[in-house]
Formats: sequence, structure tokens, C-alpha cells
Amino acid sequence: SSLVEILLQLTRAFAQLQRQQTRVANQLRQVLKQYYPVALELFSDIKTNIALAFLQAFPTPQAAHALSFEQLTDFLRTQHYTHRRRVGHIYHQLQTLSPTATVWQGAEHHALALVPVLQTLNQQMVQLKREILQTFARHPEASWWQALPGAGQLTAPRLLALIGDNRAVFPEAEVLQAHAGTVP
Repeated sequence: SSLVEILLQLTRAFAQLQRQQTRVANQLRQVLKQYYPVALELFSDIKTNIALAFLQAFPTPQAAHALSFEQLTDFLRTQHYTHRRRVGHIYHQLQTLSPTATVWQGAEHHALALVPVLQTLNQQMVQLKREILQTFARHPEASWWQALPGAGQLTAPRLLALIGDNRAVFPEAEVLQAHAGTVP
């Protein structure tokens, strides 16, 4: 159906954005390893919005080291950081001196150039995910696909998009298995 075709296009676009996000995040990790390795340890992942906001606000180890505990707490509060118990640990990591590059200005500019790219990708992925879920919810078989064991929030729409809703294509379960590559 046309709804499944739209869903297929949306899920492919989402997968492409995920790959692009991974590429840019890996570039940022490599740059940060050169001059600001502690930034990689502060938050769960460097591509999260809080980590990117922190890099924008404190792009060098020197800027982060100069933060007081209150300034860090205020920054995290304005960013709606929910892991309050980790604030002391983050502050301790920032205050612990670690080796840094003697010339880091070029790396800083490179990192600051990658941050808005990741922020944009994050925003677009949120919007695309919302569109996938809305499109999927309009399909008459959506609840059936969601009921499949292990079908997560995006897995069910991806399965529907890849398999389709034309039952004549797969008259028997073995045909679908062969298509999926699970039959010897």
C-alpha cells in the first residue's frame, strides 16, 4: 500500500541519518581524544544533547577546569540534566588534571564545527521518528505488528515497511523465511 511505501522511505531515511550520526560522532570522539579526552567520560555518550551543549559552553579543558561546582550545577540544571547524583563525579573529573595537547586550538575549532552538525542530526532524527510513529499508527495492522514479541518502538514499523502488507507475496511462512534468509 502507499502507506507502507511511505513508511519504507521514512525508515530508510532514519537509518541513513543514524549512520551519519555515528560517522560524525566518531569524528568528534577522535578530535576530543587529541585535546580533551575527559569530555568523552562526562556523559553517557558524546552525541547526547547534554554532552554537545557542554562542549559548546566549555570547549576546552581549561574552560571546564575553571568551572566552580555551583556553575556546573547551574549549567546542568538549565540543560535539564536528570542524573543529579553524578554531578559530583563530573565535577571531580573536570578538576582532575589530565594530559592535554600543547597546541589544541585547531582541534577545538574542529570539535566546535562538528557539534552543531550532531545537534541538527539529533533534532532531525527526533522529528523523523515522530513521523514514522504517526505514519505507522495510521496503518490498520499497526497493533498487530506492535504485538510481535520483541518488536520495539521502531522495529515494528521497520518490519511492516520491509515485509509489506500484501499477503499474496508470501502465501506460506516458508516463502517469508526464504525471503528473510532463515531457511536452508
